[in-house]
Amino acid sequence: GRAERQRQEQAAMQTRVVPAQLAEPLGLNLEQFVPKQAPGEARPDHVLMEELLAVHSKMCQIFSQRAGNLRIIRSLWRDDRRGAIQHVQHLGDVGTSVDFLRQILKGPGRDLNLEQAGGVLPIVKDVLLSKFESHLVVGLEAASSLWHAFGDLINRTLGTKPLVVDVAPAERRDKCRIAKHLFGEIRSILDTLKDRKDDVGNRCRLLWHDLPADTFD
Repeated sequence: GRAERQRQEQAAMQTRVVPAQLAEPLGLNLEQFVPKQAPGEARPDHVLMEELLAVHSKMCQIFSQRAGNLRIIRSLWRDDRRGAIQHVQHLGDVGTSVDFLRQILKGPGRDLNLEQAGGVLPIVKDVLLSKFESHLVVGLEAASSLWHAFGDLINRTLGTKPLVVDVAPAERRDKCRIAKHLFGEIRSILDTLKDRKDDVGNRCRLLWHDLPADTFD
């Protein structure tokens, strides 16, 4: 009922996360969408229709632009994965980032290499700063997938010291240090979410237990 909806909205506002399931959009005031007019003034139907279509046109433009960005990213991904990842970072659009993560992380780390994973982790971090629960879930799934794919490699590489100087292992250690630092930043974000009493909190706690504390010393 109305009281329950208000309770959900207040809880979401306090935790700064918009739940994925609500009876209606959070904080939506339908009065704000009614065209303003003077008392007693009748607005012609065609004027009201034009105003509504203008809003619809703006939304279509936003979705069309996002679809175009995803087509560019998909095209780059085939031949230049580094370029595709950099393009997502440059866009800075959380919605596009979420769609990107959904596509490339359908399996455990998919077929990313360590360098590519290091490029994807900042995107994951930005998604985890979103206030939308659906975004957070995708970010948590991506972080978990990447950790399970590269966590052992990072631990083994940084836990041993090469006896001889070798360029390849040195580069790998640098990439592992970068990835370790990014996982540490993600872990700090989990600190702010893991006490939630909802699906986001449950997922955060599971990932928290997967990430050993001594990994980030």
